Formats: sequence, structure tokens, C-alpha cells
Amino acid sequence: MQICRQWNKKVIKASAVGLILSMLLTACEKEEQGSYTIQNEETEKFSFFDKGKKLEKRRKEILESRMLLMPTAIMQPYQLTEEEAWNIIERKAREYGLEFEHNSMTIDNIVLELDNYNNPEKDLMPKEDLKQLKESHSLTLDGYDETKKVGIEYIALPTDLTKKELNLEELIYIYQLSGLLNDALKKNHEDKRIKIIIGTTYNKKNVEEILEKQLDEFFTQLKEEKIIE
Repeated sequence: MQICRQWNKKVIKASAVGLILSMLLTACEKEEQGSYTIQNEETEKFSFFDKGKKLEKRRKEILESRMLLMPTAIMQPYQLTEEEAWNIIERKAREYGLEFEHNSMTIDNIVLELDNYNNPEKDLMPKEDLKQLKESHSLTLDGYDETKKVGIEYIALPTDLTKKELNLEELIYIYQLSGLLNDALKKNHEDKRIKIIIGTTYNKKNVEEILEKQLDEFFTQLKEEKIIE
């Protein structure tokens, strides 16, 4: 019976993923038929406003599609603000003997290895976003301890999805690329231990607990590696 339940869950999840991709692909086809692609300035068919609304629509489709995969429906989903997240990060860091300075460290020349990104969403994202992901980026960390060379960056839900060019944090959130960003930081900044955390959406108590758990796991790992005491 247990095996059957597990199998049914896998079938349901696979079906949901298939449905999401089908919905996004259908939307993509409609936009292609509607001359969504802008070839050059002379043949541009949409005003900046219309273009922004189409970008917002596509990005929201990708973001909201993940809600179908959540185990339970949330009547009033909540996500921590940057300030709320920072307060938790600073408090937890102190518990582990770290002295984080807020927005004190900026890391330049971050390049994501998109060849390692095999998510189907890569084929569905607007060309503007894919182009931006291929650029070199800078990232200012929420908290950084210069002595221990340990840092945290919390990435919250983007507030404006109509912009033509999103920044690195916004792209990482929409397309769930924290793994690629963590890999890029490890590869090019081996002297630093930096953790990228993407904000979750749930009720307020749960999102606080989830962030605290992620921080505990990261700091505990640093203790095991003798990076912090």
C-alpha cells in the first residue's frame, strides 16, 4: 500500500510538471504567432509599455506555475522582506560567532555556467532574460564577515517584472538558479564561503523557520570544517 501511495505521488507530480510545460509552451506559441519577437528598432511592433507587460506575463507564468507543485494550497502566502530576512541572518550569525556587516561586500565578474542549466524553463524564458543571464554580474551580499570570509545573500521575490533588464538577484529568483550561482562563487572565489538563499513563500512562521534552518545547516557545516568555532 505504501509503495502504491509513493507511486501515485510521483505520477501526480509528473503530470503536474507536464501540465505546466504544456501551458507555458502554448502561451509561447501564441506569442510567437502574435509577432512577439522584436527584430530591430525599425520593425518594432510594440511600445515599451506593451513589451513590459508581455515580459511580466511570461515571467509570472513561470513563477506561478511552481505553485501547482506545492503540497498544500496557501490562502495568504507570505515572504520575508529584505529587512526581516536580514534581522534573522544577523541574529543567527552572531549565535555562531560571526560579525556580519550589512551590504559591505560586492563580488564582481560573476558568470553563470548556463551549459549546466538543463531546466525546461530555459527554452521558455524571454530572450531578454537569457541574454542577461549570459552577462557578467556583480552581487552585493546582505551580510559578510571579513575576518572569517563568510557571507550570506538572501534573494526575495522581485517587485517589478515589467523591466526589460532584470538584475542578477531577480533572475536567480524567477528561474531558481541559486545552485548555479553558488557553483560560480565556489569556482571563482575559493577563499570565501558564501551561501545564496532564495526566499520561500508560505505562512510567516514557516518562512522564518525555514530560513533559520537553512542558516543553521550552513553555519554547522562551517563549524565542522573548522572555518568558524
